[in-house]
Amino acid sequence: MRIFRRRFRLTRVLNDPTLDASSDVDSASSHGSLRRTRALPALALLLATPSVAHADAFRVAADTACLAGGTTTSTSTTLLASRIATRSTTEPTLEPTTTTSSGTVLGSANYREGKCRNGNATGYHDLWDPIAAASGLSVDQQVAAWKEIGVVALAYKHLLGRQPTPAETQRDVAALKAGTTWKQLWRQLAQSPERESRFGYWAPAPIPSGAEAQRVFGLASAPQSQQCFGGLGPKCAGGIPEVVNGKVAPTWSGPFRLPDNTPMGYITIGVAVGSILHDNACLRDMSGLNCNGLGAGDLVKIGGFPAVMEWNKAAWNVIDQRTWRETFGPYPADAAQREAEWYDDIRPVPNRNAMMAPVLSMLAFPGLTETYRSGETRRSRALKAPTNTSVDDTDVQFCNSGAFSSQGVFPLKASWGICR
Repeated sequence: MRIFRRRFRLTRVLNDPTLDASSDVDSASSHGSLRRTRALPALALLLATPSVAHADAFRVAADTACLAGGTTTSTSTTLLASRIATRSTTEPTLEPTTTTSSGTVLGSANYREGKCRNGNATGYHDLWDPIAAASGLSVDQQVAAWKEIGVVALAYKHLLGRQPTPAETQRDVAALKAGTTWKQLWRQLAQSPERESRFGYWAPAPIPSGAEAQRVFGLASAPQSQQCFGGLGPKCAGGIPEVVNGKVAPTWSGPFRLPDNTPMGYITIGVAVGSILHDNACLRDMSGLNCNGLGAGDLVKIGGFPAVMEWNKAAWNVIDQRTWRETFGPYPADAAQREAEWYDDIRPVPNRNAMMAPVLSMLAFPGLTETYRSGETRRSRALKAPTNTSVDDTDVQFCNSGAFSSQGVFPLKASWGICR
């Protein structure tokens, strides 16, 4: 027999060099020795007007194989991402298809036996095997803890960027066996001192209530769930027409599944200094302009109303192409699950220096004379414009380098600087 490498095709991928995540998966057919295949890193979600109805497909093979009587069953998942309409959400839908063929499942004997005992649960043998082998658990314990080891392997990889130590594996497997849920373990690692020391902020994590989030983040009131905090559009939706700015539309990348088949991934989306300021202003006062979607009354709100100047700055940043792209996550692919309980790190910290324009109705004087004073969060402080990004010339602290390579003026617009 000959096993082939299945190549995955991604149609209309947004060519963004910041998307470099990948997913290790297994794939088998009836024609010979099985090779490891690596799924393409990005799921393209392209921006369009509401009248366009089009879907792009990204097939991601998940190792749900189980060798039984010489038969290998593998399930691949199609992520269909409809083009997004203005101010709409953008969620991949997951449609599994199953193929049956003869072959040999990759992974150790312990991995294969544990997988066969867990039905269609998703696993990644090249994550599972080295962690199980080093864990100090017996063969029987490894097989019995197949799902738990899988959860631990994925959590440490995506939250801490490393493998767990044997002691950590034993501790976390025991906790999961005793009733700790994968979400609880995820949150423990996402909000751990190690995560903060290595990345400067906590990873997104599920928190079951606004009251609990208020306590965890040290806020004055209970917040709504927050994802892609600082990005353009409501949460991770984007919603800016490509004709206005082609650097905003969200794209999914690095898809993976937990052993219970919960689909996860990363989102890359457009960011502007104005969107960072607006999200922070809304966190402190949700009654502000566009903090809960655009309402009819928003068209006549003036500069003294909460979040108005921040919104105005974000709008002009988009029009003037003073934006860049950032990757957030990982989050659940399911919008309802994500928006019900997942939070970025919204602990308050002092803000960087930024200036805004005074606003009269929907018009603004182009001079940046008003100082931003509403603070930031740990997550938003990590958003920094890369080299060659244009920003308002008052916003140099938002450049990753902290300096401009050049500055300039343009009639009837705020002066600009190019990040070094």
